[in-house]
Amino acid sequence: MKNYFLYVFISLFLFSLSSCKDDKDVVAVLELGLENADFYKEAGSVVIDVKSLPADWTASVDVEGEQWCKTEPVNSGAGVKISVISNPNKTVRNASVVINNGKLNKKILVRQLGTDTDILVSPFAFTLPPVGGTVAFTVTTNLTEAELDVTYPSWIKKEVDTRAATIEIPYKFTVDTHEGSSVRTEKIVIKDKNSNISAEVTVIQNGLDGYTFGDTEGIADDVQLEVVRGEASTAHGGEGIEKSFDSDMSTIYHSNYPFAEGVTSHYPVMLTYYFKENTEALDYFIYYPRISGSNGNFGEVEIQVSTEEHPAFESVTNETNFDFGSKGAVVSFSFDNTIQKPKAVRLIIKSGVNGHASCAEMKFFARNPEGFDPLTLFMDVTCSKLRSDITEEMIKACTYPLFKNIAYYMLKDKYPADFRIADFKPYQHPDIQATINKTGTYSLLDNPTGIFVKAGETLIVMVGETHGQHLSLRVQDMDTPNADGFNNSISYSLRTGINKIVSEKKGLIYVMYHVNGNPVDYDEVKIHFASGSVNGYFDVAKHTREQWGTLLNGAVDGYFDVVGNYAHLTFPVSKLKSTSNGRDLINLFDDIVYKEQIFMGLRKYNNNGGIGTDTDNRMFRNRMYFNVMYGQGDYMYSTSYHTAYHFSTMDNLCSVDQMKTNNWGPTHEVGHSNQTRPGLKWFGMTEVTNNICSMYIQKLYGINSRLLTTTPSNAYSNYYEHAMTLAFGNNDIFHAKLGDVFDKLVPFWQLELYMEYVLGKTDFYKDVYEYIRVNKDLPTDGERQIEFAYNCSKAAGLDLTDFFVKWGFLKSGSYEFNDSYGDGKVVVTEAQVSALKNRIRNLGYSVPKHKLEYICDSNLEAYINNAAVVAGTATRSGSKLSMYGWRNVAVYEVSDHAGKVIFVSPQSSFTVNTTLPEDYKVNAIAANGAKTQVTF
Repeated sequence: MKNYFLYVFISLFLFSLSSCKDDKDVVAVLELGLENADFYKEAGSVVIDVKSLPADWTASVDVEGEQWCKTEPVNSGAGVKISVISNPNKTVRNASVVINNGKLNKKILVRQLGTDTDILVSPFAFTLPPVGGTVAFTVTTNLTEAELDVTYPSWIKKEVDTRAATIEIPYKFTVDTHEGSSVRTEKIVIKDKNSNISAEVTVIQNGLDGYTFGDTEGIADDVQLEVVRGEASTAHGGEGIEKSFDSDMSTIYHSNYPFAEGVTSHYPVMLTYYFKENTEALDYFIYYPRISGSNGNFGEVEIQVSTEEHPAFESVTNETNFDFGSKGAVVSFSFDNTIQKPKAVRLIIKSGVNGHASCAEMKFFARNPEGFDPLTLFMDVTCSKLRSDITEEMIKACTYPLFKNIAYYMLKDKYPADFRIADFKPYQHPDIQATINKTGTYSLLDNPTGIFVKAGETLIVMVGETHGQHLSLRVQDMDTPNADGFNNSISYSLRTGINKIVSEKKGLIYVMYHVNGNPVDYDEVKIHFASGSVNGYFDVAKHTREQWGTLLNGAVDGYFDVVGNYAHLTFPVSKLKSTSNGRDLINLFDDIVYKEQIFMGLRKYNNNGGIGTDTDNRMFRNRMYFNVMYGQGDYMYSTSYHTAYHFSTMDNLCSVDQMKTNNWGPTHEVGHSNQTRPGLKWFGMTEVTNNICSMYIQKLYGINSRLLTTTPSNAYSNYYEHAMTLAFGNNDIFHAKLGDVFDKLVPFWQLELYMEYVLGKTDFYKDVYEYIRVNKDLPTDGERQIEFAYNCSKAAGLDLTDFFVKWGFLKSGSYEFNDSYGDGKVVVTEAQVSALKNRIRNLGYSVPKHKLEYICDSNLEAYINNAAVVAGTATRSGSKLSMYGWRNVAVYEVSDHAGKVIFVSPQSSFTVNTTLPEDYKVNAIAANGAKTQVTF
């Protein structure tokens, strides 16, 4: 039989915005060896173990005991000594000792017998699982055991006899298995045979209908090896290799920087870790990358070992380097066989991020040979199914309470496997698809577990065969005041076998299983969460509409995952409860994400036109992640791997009805993630071209166009009016100089209105996006601006030169500004414009038969019908002009005597935001550009 041993990972990897670990981030721990201290009437003392984080703590005695009970720390703070003086009173006296470490406090009940006869028991309450177990307590009394009468129910059996004396009397009982569904409670009563004096011990045994994972104590930790020194072939000052074994995640080893002139990398970088003498064994090590930034994250690494038997370093990876992934993930490496008597390990880093090597911590471990062997009871190392020959007696003989408990639940077919046991799929790392599509990154969290862990809680996680892939757990705490909980997370490496993890944060758990290749080429991994609490999640692929309420009501955390085919929400439970139909809600988010991808041509150009998903090379393999956040001054935003929404937006985002009529926020942020860069995101376009997608979704949902309904400043009634007036009233307009992002958006949306809704060219923007994806990125923002004109002409099959001249794309100019994302400059020369126009001319396309620079959401019919203007009447009141009975008008254009445009509006009634000159002229312009003068 192959032995499986316990793999323990107690170190952490933080995803944070800060490189330092603040004291408030330290998980508080306060554990006491005993919570009761019973004394005879004579003076005495006892030492109780104290485990505390922070390490400093205080002990105080309440007013009832301050005259007779004293405390002091002992064993360098690892224990508290409680001393009492003799009790001259007849009755028992009580006091409380409070242990406080500044974050947590716990009480120790101190009791002392008096001169009268009495009985004290400690502990005086037990809760056991259905599989049963042991109840052990101590009786402190001035009676002998022969004077005591002990009674107990039939399902509790006394285990041993004890000696009779007027001393502390230990009692031990065995609790039988319980096959009932509900909790049962009974008492063990210790009574003086000659009086009514008694004490009770309460025994509670859970029923099979309520799984509790039980005691995780006794599961031994693996042994971390001591690194005594290290050597590095290159290191930056103050960031030497010793920083990678100082047990401080906020310090790092880093190769030297900056590079010397002409040098682009330090590879190979050699890092050597030496162990203390007489180290017995080495089984695996864990690499913890830097907690912020990515510079130097390891890629391919050769691993060598030096042992006492073979001091010369020998490669264990041979011709195949071990790939750490360069992704900033916690990664473990297991040796094929235990390395006996290791002296040192050498890592030769051959690739990584930006030519550097960096590491927060490198930890080396030997397996603990005393670990539980899952195959004694279970079919495999995940403990997800009992062996067919297992009996109740075999289970009761198991000395590991947690596994004994699991086995009993399984034997009785009562183990709650939902969410605790699951097969987790591999997902391609979102960086890969983002690189292919030239977009932002989609989600890292496609594998929610539905498990919640408390800070300081011990997680027991059994992992099946990983097939050589790197897996880790991420604990994410969305309950992060004044911040985004996405950045308040911690990760732990996983390896095949039993993983014991003490979580330093509370939160929901996600499995990080990312691969570089096609996910269909990798196997799923079975994982069993034996501890932690089930929070659940709703998955549109697994759960029905009717299960929504049950799952949501079962959440133990304040946050809940809702998983769709293309979208994934982590929102507050309280807000999600406002919708009775979570399936409809996630379907709406799915629809937004999917349709934006369709608009971008990802389906059209997937697999060179194929629609299968097995070899997707365009459609995103990851979901879009939406999470609640609480950042001060933040409303919503898109950033790496997620989009975030302030708590104040949750009422809207959790309402199916609201999401159908007011979804600009998420469509805008998803649009940011989808921005194709840099070809459609040159400087100044960050808050512009994402809204092409937003406008597209609004139109599909029948929501009024923001360009028509949003009122800009300076007395304009809508953004079409504002943008056209600014652009067409200035022959030297340079598109980059349009100050408002909605003004800049108008021509981008006009292209969609004209191409799709007038000409029926539904693939226009699909082809525009694909052109950017497959062609080489141009070096300057000015070149990107004018190249867009060529791209669009090619996609439309039309010469769009006039349109782009009119809107200031094909104009020479230079504009330097700050767009809230930083300083930048857009420069276009006359020679570049001339060359670009020639390229468009050489395509040989005809010009459009319409003046599409005037198109907007409200005049589409004029373009579709392409009819001549039918004149009506007009009136003027000051600067307000009103036309009545006019038909087939695209826009009204107001000009002065020299023909200079001073105002443009698609409205039939509008107010010119300047004083009209005496000789002003108003023309009604048809879709084809024909002008009909309006008389007043």
